[in-house]
Amino acid sequence: MSSNLTSKSRAEILRLVEWYLSDENLKRDSFFNHLISFAEDGFIPCEIILQCPKMKKLRVTQELLIEVVGVSEKLELRKRADTNELRRKHALCSREASALENLEPTLEELPLQLLRNGVQWEA
Repeated sequence: MSSNLTSKSRAEILRLVEWYLSDENLKRDSFFNHLISFAEDGFIPCEIILQCPKMKKLRVTQELLIEVVGVSEKLELRKRADTNELRRKHALCSREASALENLEPTLEELPLQLLRNGVQWEA
């Protein structure tokens, strides 16, 4: 699939992934903010990015995600035996990071946070 994508499509995917982890988005996105805050060295599993609705809509595979992140100037990739992870190359400044710690999840983000914490519920 990845060989059939245009460079425009690849650029759109990269722009989207970089947006998820950008300063601007993290100021309001408590889900990604908390993931990054609690992740080892700021790395989050690629599987989490792939579960985002826009990534699903674009039918992004892990192989394609690794490929596009590989050319990013803002993100870096870490390959492990059991998973692939990515993070920002540059950390938030301490002032921004401390402001983000107080973010509470929105109603829309709460199910994702509960899943991350291992809480199960019935719909």
